[in-house]
Amino acid sequence: MLSFAAVNGHSIAYREAGQGAGLVLLHGFLCDSRCWRRQLSGLSDQFRVVAWDAPGAGSSWDPSDPFTTADYARCLAGFLDAVGVASAHVVGLSWGGILAQVIAGQNRQETVGEQ
Repeated sequence: MLSFAAVNGHSIAYREAGQGAGLVLLHGFLCDSRCWRRQLSGLSDQFRVVAWDAPGAGSSWDPSDPFTTADYARCLAGFLDAVGVASAHVVGLSWGGILAQVIAGQNRQETVGEQ
């Protein structure tokens, strides 16, 4: 089921399943959260799995140009706060992997769940 979170006044669509430790799935550039449907159902017995539609993808708001990788990372951090993910394992596919590295570098403590 598709849900929506408000981040800085913008609507971010996402899919979520399960409970437990956070697992955030970041799609590639030409995809959206639908590409993670199997992982959402297959991993939800062990994790709280969250897959967003990045700005400009799927049902999320379309940002104006320019919207940089750093802008996406800030939006992702705001999204994680909005949906209550304080720490999580992060998996990125293609462009999502680049975004995962940026967010890990900016928020290392939150990303790896260190106290």
